Amino acid sequence: MKRYLCIVPLVLVFCFTISCQDKAAMAELEKFKAQAAVEQQNLALVTKVSDELNKKNTEVYQELYAPDYGWYFPSNNPKGLTREEEEGFSKMLWAGFPDMRYDLKEMVARGDKVMVRFITGGTHSGEYQGLPPTGKKVEASGM
Repeated sequence: MKRYLCIVPLVLVFCFTISCQDKAAMAELEKFKAQAAVEQQNLALVTKVSDELNKKNTEVYQELYAPDYGWYFPSNNPKGLTREEEEGFSKMLWAGFPDMRYDLKEMVARGDKVMVRFITGGTHSGEYQGLPPTGKKVEASGM
């Protein structure tokens, strides 16, 4: 009988230890699920932006871009383009390349960041920065 009295507390301690580990694992799993949901929402947002730009919907800049958005690329000024300046840039591109499209090739989301590899292109069939239409197709890629 004394043996059983010694074993019962050990079994209870063992069960308590396993139970605590299980709760920690479940909490970590819930954290990963929440993070995955945020990443999926961010990927959907980037896809929607691309779809709206392919429709030439300039309202996308006010609706889906953050107010403090900035677009930076090597030939740009160091301050970058605001969402309003990028809207004007897109209108200029669409005038020169009316069939311009964005093709998303690859997207990766980590936390609150999304990396997109895309190809864009169109036919130079309208005036672009003072250049008359050439009828040539152009293509550019970016990340």
